[in-house]
Amino acid sequence: MKYDLNDFILKYQDADFLTLIVEVTKEVRQLDARYMRLKRNQYDEGLGYYRDHVGDFLFYLNCGIVPAGIGLKGLQKFQPIIENLVNKGQFKPQALDIFK
Repeated sequence: MKYDLNDFILKYQDADFLTLIVEVTKEVRQLDARYMRLKRNQYDEGLGYYRDHVGDFLFYLNCGIVPAGIGLKGLQKFQPIIENLVNKGQFKPQALDIFK
């Protein structure tokens, strides 16, 4: 399976906040289950990196805090989704201040 953050961003770029919470939570659970099924020395094909970013983005959505794991640099990858939430009025415009 291909784990690409750009595909994730394109998939959820136009989603509303509630859809993001529900769908990203499901995706994180699925990623965790796939990770647990990996054999000890099996290459994860980018699963760990992808899971870290998607999971930390979910943390940001839930808490509004820049996650320590991926930090601001990692969160910037999700800026298009955050900008869309601001444009829809589901996030305050101040949410974009962290990217300045």
